[in-house]
Amino acid sequence: MKKVKPYISKIQIAQTGPTSNNNEFTSSKGGPIVGIGASAGGLETFTQLLTEIPCDTGMAFVLIQHLDPTHASFLTEALSKTTQMPVCEIEDGMKASPNSVYVIPPGSDVGILHGQFTLFPREKTIRKPHMAIDFFFRALAVDCRNQAIGVVLSGTATDGTEGLRAIKAENGVTFAQDPKSAKFDGMPQSAVNAEVVDFCLPIPELAIELTRLAHHPYISGRGGDPLSQPKDAQDLQKVFVLLRTIAGIDFSEYKPPTIKRRLARRLVLLKIDSLQNYIKFLQITPDEVKLLAADILIHVTSFFRDPEVFKNLQTNVFPEIAKSKNLSSPIRIWVTGCSSGEEVYSTAISLLEFLGERSSKHPIQIFGSDISEPMIEKARQGFYSDSSLRDINPERLRRFFVKVQGGYRINKLIRDLCVFVRHDLACDPPFSKLDLVTCRNVLIYFEQPLQKRIISTFHYCLNQPGFLVLGRSENISSHQHLFYVLDKTNKIFSREAVTSQLRFSTIQNNSIEKPLLPSIQSGLGRPAFDVVKQADNLLLSQYAPSGAVINAQMEVLQYRGDTSLYLQSPPGQPQLNLLKMVREGLFSALKMALVQAKEKMTIIRKDGLQFKQNSILQNCNLVVIPFTRPPESKELYFLVLFEAAPS
Repeated sequence: MKKVKPYISKIQIAQTGPTSNNNEFTSSKGGPIVGIGASAGGLETFTQLLTEIPCDTGMAFVLIQHLDPTHASFLTEALSKTTQMPVCEIEDGMKASPNSVYVIPPGSDVGILHGQFTLFPREKTIRKPHMAIDFFFRALAVDCRNQAIGVVLSGTATDGTEGLRAIKAENGVTFAQDPKSAKFDGMPQSAVNAEVVDFCLPIPELAIELTRLAHHPYISGRGGDPLSQPKDAQDLQKVFVLLRTIAGIDFSEYKPPTIKRRLARRLVLLKIDSLQNYIKFLQITPDEVKLLAADILIHVTSFFRDPEVFKNLQTNVFPEIAKSKNLSSPIRIWVTGCSSGEEVYSTAISLLEFLGERSSKHPIQIFGSDISEPMIEKARQGFYSDSSLRDINPERLRRFFVKVQGGYRINKLIRDLCVFVRHDLACDPPFSKLDLVTCRNVLIYFEQPLQKRIISTFHYCLNQPGFLVLGRSENISSHQHLFYVLDKTNKIFSREAVTSQLRFSTIQNNSIEKPLLPSIQSGLGRPAFDVVKQADNLLLSQYAPSGAVINAQMEVLQYRGDTSLYLQSPPGQPQLNLLKMVREGLFSALKMALVQAKEKMTIIRKDGLQFKQNSILQNCNLVVIPFTRPPESKELYFLVLFEAAPS
């Protein structure tokens, strides 16, 4: 009888997300490992695929099928007749070798660590579907990274979809059998619908593409860094320009290893041999620029990821927030980099569980933001597949989800608490008057200057008391004066009651290229109406400070939110000069703040200002943030924000 290791670490493997390793490319001595998953019709499709694959690819093939845990499997014997590669059933501790085929044993789930298989007893449960393919694919993604390849073949339900998502996030390559050619199309169609598939092909073509990949330096590891030519650093800037111009996102402050890994992956998928040729392709193919941007924006999340974080929020954070609130004061939470919304909804559920019967007495506003518009749209829909909810306990599933065809939808009670908006942490104004900000596994992809700027921004927008949650690989080492550690293990921090000192001298603000209001001087007509962007602008205008973007000549380039309380157009010639539009009582403070911001190139804040609006005395705080747009321009701009202040 084969020995299996205890079940204790299985959940940790199943929930693993993208690594924070900055090494650009994995080069395993054992070579690439291909995980192949199938369910119904598995033997037939395994046979077809192995018949088409040469025996000298240098790859190891691991076949994961849904097997009856109580019966012996004859899969190994049957497949040995279809290929010249050795075929064996996996044993605990067995090492994966190139040009070999490995088959899952009955009653076990398969993990992998440093190329060595680890067996876990299959979880015995009636309620949850068995997800053996997802389990192995997730472990494979972390272990092999860009040398991991996932293949989903014929089968019912959705197993394999989340595993392919994990492989793709770690820069591996993903395949699905063309659903039209599959005996059972459920599994491959699920993967295709989730947009986690790089190649969707019939079995013969799939085998050809796998063989091609086996010899590519990016996959085989025999060619080193595919982006190491002397001109690559210069060409990388060209890629950034194209991404910002066409996709509207500035990636120049992201860590180079992250960008290079995703670029190398695109070169492999498109069969392009150099970065220079890829740039030529980008110039004539705008859709590929958008695909590259989507590839760079890694979206791996799950419900209640790192459960201890949410337990700690309920134990230590939510009580402090609730203690500081009266019944009319809203609890305001911002979840940044929210991807498809799982963490936003998890936070809302945790808060409602903590409040219990008090939840109806406290106004609650939870904001989810992400730079990806498609992800924000998915989050707003609140629909999730069965496989993505398999670790939710039955009580939560019953209370907070509604069963619909193909999965579950977040119930209306939770959806009504959550507002989703497209937001770029690098340049868009933050939400304000917050009690909690969570920013998990986002900062690890940014260079240090951008990290520091964002952490300072979080301090600025939090109330006192206020709390910040980061990812396991993130810290506030350079901002210990702004936050102190509340929970070192779970990376939960509490705001220090000190004055914020933000520095925004290099904010990349793409929005100034696209004014929300047409310029009077340009004579241009009204800009094209975009429903999604208009909705995001309305949300930001309601929940973020009002303000305006101006140039060094004080001309308004863009309004942010409703500024009518603070600005008015004087009689006569229409004005774009902000100083001529500001209401009585704010002129001197604004002019002085602009001068100081220009001289010191740092944020200037003026609190407790008073002005008149319709002869009524009003109170506000004023914030002026200077920034430039390098490298192509040194022109100075200012973001002027008006914050409502209590009377």
